[in-house]
Amino acid sequence: MVHKRSQNKLKERKDKSFSKNKRKREEVNKTIENKDKELQQQQQLINNLERVEVSQNKRIQYLERQNSRINNLERVEVSQDKRMQDLERLNLRIKARESEISQENTRNLKRALGAEGRIKELNFQILNSGGGLYITGNIKGTRTLGVVYFRYIDRETSLC
Repeated sequence: MVHKRSQNKLKERKDKSFSKNKRKREEVNKTIENKDKELQQQQQLINNLERVEVSQNKRIQYLERQNSRINNLERVEVSQDKRMQDLERLNLRIKARESEISQENTRNLKRALGAEGRIKELNFQILNSGGGLYITGNIKGTRTLGVVYFRYIDRETSLC
């Protein structure tokens, strides 16, 4: 009987120890599960942060490209402004030269019309003078007086 009692006590101790160990194991398992959950949450946070960082890097790269485009457009705009100023100056020079040419053409036209009138007058004098014409004038800076004889050519018959 003593033996049986001691076996019972031993069994009770074993059961007690087993249940105590079981509770400890359950607590450890819960702690492990909690730690696993925490680790998963932290890993998810890390992943989210990495995604945010990648997204921010992409956004930074996009903004840098936009800034570069803006700088290029500003350079093009400055270049175009310079080109416009150059073209405006060139246009002013062209207009001034056109004005000079127009004035020169007007003078030449007046000279030509004057010369044409003088030629008509001389032709009339030649036809009426019988072939001789007295010319007075300034030729190459020298005052001259002389007689010029012309032969009249009949345009219809081409005879002298």
